[in-house]
Amino acid sequence: MKIGIIGKGFGNKVSMELDRDFDVRWHCGTRNKLSDLEAVDLVYIASPLEFHYEQAKYFLEAGTAVVLEKVPTLSVCSAETLISIATENNTFIYFSNLLMFRHDIINNMSYSNSVTWTKRTP
Repeated sequence: MKIGIIGKGFGNKVSMELDRDFDVRWHCGTRNKLSDLEAVDLVYIASPLEFHYEQAKYFLEAGTAVVLEKVPTLSVCSAETLISIATENNTFIYFSNLLMFRHDIINNMSYSNSVTWTKRTP
């Protein structure tokens, strides 16, 4: 399976893990022009949340399976739209449950009736 990865932060960790067992063809940042990237079977999107929708939409419309990490999109409506696009293009979209395998996040969580995703800036 040929894989592409978008995102330089957590995407670097994903790239190292996937490169052991899969054919990672490219690993790019959010500034790369998506149409210039080689076609792959699956794209793992680990970019900042505000880019998820457009990046996923681009690849799903091309018939490429997509994995979205973190919260998948900024709204439920946009996540539903991506699911529809995947169905229309006979491909798949997966939502990674980042909270289940990132111990640094699990150990720092406080529980309430809602989850708020925030990103610290240096």
